Amino acid sequence: MEEDSSSFQSSSDDVFAKGPTEKRHIDEAYRHRKVKFESDGEVRSISRDVLRRASISADAIIAKASADGTLKPREKESRVMVLYSGGTIGMGVIDSEFKSIPNYLPKTLRSVPHLHDKEYAQLYFSELSLKPYVLPPVKDEQRRILYWLFEYDPLLDSSNTTVDDWIKIAKDIYRSYDEYDGFVILHGTDTLCYTASALSFLFDNLGKPIILTGAQIPITEVAIYFNNNLFRGNRTIKLDINSFDTFKSPNYAPLAQMGIHINVDWNRIYRSSIPEKVTIRTSLSNDIGLLRIFPSMSLHCVKAFFNGNVKGIVLQTFGAGNLPSHRVDILQELQDAIQRGVIIVNVSQCCIGVVESRYRTGKILTEIGVVNGCDMTPEAALTKLSYVISFENLSLEEKKLMLSKNLRGELGCSSDDDSSSLSRCEVLKRFSKTLHLSTTEEIIQLRDTIFPPLICHAASQGDVISLKQLRDQGAVLHHRNFEKRTALHIASAHGRIEVVQYLLSEGVSVHARDDNDATPLTEAVESCHLEIIKLLRKAGAHLKMNPVVLGTELCKYAATNGLQEVCQFLLQNGALPSMQDSFRCTPISNARKNDHHNIIALIEFCTTKESN
Repeated sequence: MEEDSSSFQSSSDDVFAKGPTEKRHIDEAYRHRKVKFESDGEVRSISRDVLRRASISADAIIAKASADGTLKPREKESRVMVLYSGGTIGMGVIDSEFKSIPNYLPKTLRSVPHLHDKEYAQLYFSELSLKPYVLPPVKDEQRRILYWLFEYDPLLDSSNTTVDDWIKIAKDIYRSYDEYDGFVILHGTDTLCYTASALSFLFDNLGKPIILTGAQIPITEVAIYFNNNLFRGNRTIKLDINSFDTFKSPNYAPLAQMGIHINVDWNRIYRSSIPEKVTIRTSLSNDIGLLRIFPSMSLHCVKAFFNGNVKGIVLQTFGAGNLPSHRVDILQELQDAIQRGVIIVNVSQCCIGVVESRYRTGKILTEIGVVNGCDMTPEAALTKLSYVISFENLSLEEKKLMLSKNLRGELGCSSDDDSSSLSRCEVLKRFSKTLHLSTTEEIIQLRDTIFPPLICHAASQGDVISLKQLRDQGAVLHHRNFEKRTALHIASAHGRIEVVQYLLSEGVSVHARDDNDATPLTEAVESCHLEIIKLLRKAGAHLKMNPVVLGTELCKYAATNGLQEVCQFLLQNGALPSMQDSFRCTPISNARKNDHHNIIALIEFCTTKESN
């Protein structure tokens, strides 16, 4: 999956992370599911490739209209793919029972004003066969949200969800990853936590939000949104079947809370420190189980559990991870299973707290080779075990080590609380004293005001040392300045390659867009910093510029000492070779004026290919 840094090939190829040779379906109960889309009252089945091309088609229509001067400029937009898997949200009453009604939700949304702006959609997307939904403008928000709602057929009660459904959803998102800014999955609540946990492990180096039930926050996590709270998906459990307060994250505070404003705890967001593009794993194991210990449990029950081809067990024990120490028979059965190669993970039956080895009854389990599950939820432990066991190329010890590590923020504390990071910062202490600030909220607001300009200034100067010092003082490196620009925008524009490398290693997003809709990659392209373009591409950045703008950029590069690789990159990403700049020059005419023969040949080749 690693892209050759010398290549600018499209990143939308259908390539998946390598895994073992898989069965056609892991679960025999799995039913093949089509994808359907409703537009202009017509419902049709579509191919997986159309999921991706729906967003691309919108760009093509607008580019043509903009070039002809027949359409005024659109507002800035963000694009979201919505996958409707099933659940109560699309149900209706049939014969006194709640049942899923195919296409009920997509049709209904078209007629709900606060979920679809018909006027905006008609103005800009009337020619599209797959018309998007458009959210109405929101006060103080500078972007319109376009979303395409794709419905799975058949719709599933979430109790019937299989591991193959998880993989199907992951594949559909991965194929369309470059074309959307975020992904929403509408899903029933019964197994929502399992699906969220599974997706968090299937995606590696995730750089965009995948939200189960719905949200529009640019975070790099699989999350669950419910009752005004956004939770990390693999930290969440379902506690109540009747209340709106159904889901809780007992060992990790919400990532965001919704009120009059959206309050995001950015310090809690999990970010990959590996600057690579996103990959997915398409294999899981279902040879696993959940064994809950109870008083006077018979040995026959335990033995029956380990019969067959079981490869992994999540063991739910008392309190802080304790098993009755006098039950030597059960301990021996567990030890025998471990020696046969069965992986056992110890998690607590309690919702809150951590598995520890302070007590003798818990220490025994560690001594016989049981993996400490720390504070993982049972759902996270099961899906993580399913994920890890599927790596057939790893040894048993390597799998156990992988289980004990924090892979996606599912265990331990992946970041400091605000209060602890603020207490370390001498700069904030001095400012707070001078300004007579005392509450945590006031100091956080101060931090979020003074640090972004300092971070951006250090990035513009190529000062990695100062950036590290600011981070150690509690600065959040991906915070934005007043123009919504991150330090990665600044470093990419100024050609500060060492800063770019450092910021990528700290997980700063390559997908962030500023007030002018620019990303770090567009900054690097416009400033002609080839090595930074390669770094950003390797980290998963992709170009999201209007083809008209790309064509203008191509004119500029062809007229100057434009590098052939950059021109090739622009052409591969949709630049129009026939586009004229403000002087009515085309890319090829500029190249001819400046004797750039290699660029002339490249443009002629692309023009010929396009006409054929």
